[in-house]
Amino acid sequence: MTRYSLTALAVVATSITLVACADHVNGPISVNPSSFAAAVTATSTFTPEKLISGSMANAVNDKGDVVGYGTGAVCTRDQLPRLWRADGTMVNLPTGTHCAGNAFFISNTGYIIGELYIPNGMALWTPNASGGYDLQELEPANGRVLHPEGVNDAGEIVASFMPIGGKVPEIFYRTVSSTSWTAVQAPAGATACTLGRINNNGAFVGYCYANGAALTGYLWANHDATPTSLPRPVTPYNVFVTGINDAGVIVGRIGDCSIPKALRWTLADGVYKVEILPDAGKGASALAVSSNGTVAGSVGKGGNANGTAALWTGSSGYQLLPIIGRSYQSSGAGDVTTTSAGATIVVGAQDGVAIRWK
Repeated sequence: MTRYSLTALAVVATSITLVACADHVNGPISVNPSSFAAAVTATSTFTPEKLISGSMANAVNDKGDVVGYGTGAVCTRDQLPRLWRADGTMVNLPTGTHCAGNAFFISNTGYIIGELYIPNGMALWTPNASGGYDLQELEPANGRVLHPEGVNDAGEIVASFMPIGGKVPEIFYRTVSSTSWTAVQAPAGATACTLGRINNNGAFVGYCYANGAALTGYLWANHDATPTSLPRPVTPYNVFVTGINDAGVIVGRIGDCSIPKALRWTLADGVYKVEILPDAGKGASALAVSSNGTVAGSVGKGGNANGTAALWTGSSGYQLLPIIGRSYQSSGAGDVTTTSAGATIVVGAQDGVAIRWK
């Protein structure tokens, strides 16, 4: 989670083959920046750690606390929402009258949001005085249970619902102390949108179908703002935008094609530019970006393997994260954070096992 500025980064697409999914990038767009800055880290050494009874690690905060899910539910959807503390201990998050769930995001202040299953619901977990978490089930919007898309340190939450064949975008905002959702303005001509993460300045991203075109990324400066479209590579394929940091660095991917590409947007002199991040020629996906500009995602292996968890820490090259097990196993990084001491922590999964790299 995080907002806008950086020096301009060279488009690394000139050094790789773009094959089916993308060509050169199109012109930049101007936005109205405040004061944003970000640095980029150097390559680090990481050790993978299996999280107790974990199937997927979805998010991590700057304390090293991780949320996700594991097995053990006593119903047909075998997912239990879990928190793993920085010391490795596990906490089962309460599910109330539901029998399963999944924790998707955790803020640095400890707010957790996720989903509840059987029946479906949306959850907010907040820390309590005893060291555990209290569950609050968040109300539907327009009669729909929303999908959580992000929460920041101030307790601002964004969520959306993207039905198949939708004609009106259903995207919403609220705070942890609100009693209802506020509709977010959609792009002109949009028929459906999905929101991405929200940063600590209240800015968030997403992607929408608009005017019959492929999915395109958008930036909302705050929940009352008119969305601004992000520049896209010259491609007929969908562009997914999933993460933003407090410096306004944005990440995502070109999808729906034989070789997807990881993308990063950076702001220089009030103008956003998009670059295609390097990979091994077999595709990549960027999902999250930390406060210091480190990007997390995966790099494709080719064949039937899904990929290997990876970090991009600068404008050239990437770093593959080690796995626990055999070399042919797939892994992916879903989130990354920078601690107060400057360390990088990455979370994700390896073949159905929740992993934390640090």
